Amino acid sequence: MGLLAQHNWVREDKGLSPHKKRAIADKESCKWLKSIEALAAAREAAPETTWVSVGDREADGFEWFAMARPVGVEWLVRASWNRVVESEHRHWWETLQASREAGTVELKGPRRPGKPPRTCPLSVRHQRLTIPAPRTRKPLGEVHLWGILATEISPPDGETPIEGLLLTSVPTSCLDEAIERLHGYSCRWRIEVWHRVLKTGGRIESRPLETIERLSGALTLYSIVAWRIL
Repeated sequence: MGLLAQHNWVREDKGLSPHKKRAIADKESCKWLKSIEALAAAREAAPETTWVSVGDREADGFEWFAMARPVGVEWLVRASWNRVVESEHRHWWETLQASREAGTVELKGPRRPGKPPRTCPLSVRHQRLTIPAPRTRKPLGEVHLWGILATEISPPDGETPIEGLLLTSVPTSCLDEAIERLHGYSCRWRIEVWHRVLKTGGRIESRPLETIERLSGALTLYSIVAWRIL
């Protein structure tokens, strides 16, 4: 475990064109593309290792799906949008729901505010999907990926069932591979803890630093401290 790369930017909210019309380079979501670039550099240093960039729902972007990647660099993301796919069910969520159950698995869910973590029995479905490019991204062409849908079986009374759809560039053709993707995504919950340590323990957002250069230096130091605390 360690900090491989970090991307800092200054948020500008004024004078921007509508979000959908902006180029990916002008959006904050370009950080996900930079994560692939960081893994590509790491791959050169460790060519026998497969590197997977794991993103939350914010990373559900077609540019990320279609981005050129070297062999051995992959991505895994939780779906945010119910995109159109080449299927009789038209959208990927309904397509996965209509597919055959591959099996079940027990997975420890993330801790929710005021409640202890719980182990959840999940029904697992997976399928290869083809996504046509959105109208504003036609030159990128269609993308082939794999979807994994996990739905909680018989949640406790009063609890909302856990359900999530993962998308990945990593081939997923059997239950064991689907379970591996689920465990891979669950690792990113530790990233949430890392951010909490950085902001709450390190109080990085309240540091009285007056310049970008000073704040950037402090962020580098405190990021390492937060990692060591983990």
